[in-house]
Amino acid sequence: MSNNLKTSQKLGYWVRCIAVLVSWFLISFIGFLSGAVIIAHILKHHFGVKGLWLQNDSKDGDFPPQWWLDKYDTGFKYLNAILWWFRNHSWNYICLFRQPGTPDKKYVNVLESNYNLNKGHYLEWANHREGIYGSNYQAYRVKNGRLCMRYSFANKWFTFQIGSGGDRYKMMLVPLWPVLLLIAIVVFAIVKY
Repeated sequence: MSNNLKTSQKLGYWVRCIAVLVSWFLISFIGFLSGAVIIAHILKHHFGVKGLWLQNDSKDGDFPPQWWLDKYDTGFKYLNAILWWFRNHSWNYICLFRQPGTPDKKYVNVLESNYNLNKGHYLEWANHREGIYGSNYQAYRVKNGRLCMRYSFANKWFTFQIGSGGDRYKMMLVPLWPVLLLIAIVVFAIVKY
């Protein structure tokens, strides 16, 4: 693996990745708070309007598939749809910024690699749920020449992932509740004082 990437190429990738992810979360957050998600749901499922950013027109759709229901079913169809939306929020929007898929590792040309995983292939994400601990950074080109990067870190308590994953930009922090608790404390402190 040779290091033939310029700093400007790396910076360009990460600026675009973070800009897409921040806009995705902002659209989802504002869409949820404003009720636009509910309006988009009604427009799609009662009036046939497709392609709305806040919805999911993929094969999984706006209602969870059976594998998810087997694990998390609440017994209420619309509550299931809301929880599924939180898992796949604004799916149509993030899919506007497709990344090359990497299902077949033989089509991946790794340009840079820095990984320290306790187990697993160097192209895998670190993931505490799968017991793959450590850090993993990859810069690679796929068959069509597109530059992709990813970084992940996991220990036995949490996982952080960011970059190109599957066929989209991805960011994951699991579990999320400590971050939400910290944000709530900061907001409370600001409002109170």
